[in-house]
Amino acid sequence: MSLPLKLLLGSSVVLVSTYASLLGWQQWTDSHRIIAGPQNQSAFYRVYDPEEILKRFRSPKEGYGEGFNSGAVQDTEFIRHSKSFEREFTIESRRKTELVAAIDQQIQNELQLPGTHPVNRVEEPSGNFKYNYTTPNGGGFIVVHLPVYCPVQRNMALPDGLEDLCLKINLEETWNRPTSRD
Repeated sequence: MSLPLKLLLGSSVVLVSTYASLLGWQQWTDSHRIIAGPQNQSAFYRVYDPEEILKRFRSPKEGYGEGFNSGAVQDTEFIRHSKSFEREFTIESRRKTELVAAIDQQIQNELQLPGTHPVNRVEEPSGNFKYNYTTPNGGGFIVVHLPVYCPVQRNMALPDGLEDLCLKINLEETWNRPTSRD
């Protein structure tokens, strides 16, 4: 057998072996990947929604907009869930502080759900606030961005005492695979 033929045959064996190893690793990873679902979310993560609070503060004669995003990053050792609430609405200017206090109180109450332990509340210089919490298999945080003026295209000006606001709340939670596996 000639040298070029031996090199070609040897290179082919190495390439096929490498490909088979990578394919096997990918199949192992996929079969051990944690699948997103309520079984790896805390009760707080599953139920949190600011809508009930916002309903009490929105101006009833004005429109509003809702945005919601959610997703998960899956791995073999952990899964990271995230969701984001973005709301645009009209409110009586004098009630902004009351709105923020109501959202804060709702979060405090819901962080008392079984399986969730609040760690701390951090207030940022901007006034935004963040709660960190732990769960039996991980933990997470929720950040409330203070409501800010939100420009809205209108045919007529808002009545005195009303303003358009944008509110954003981000929630992220990580669930770690327990160390003992089957």
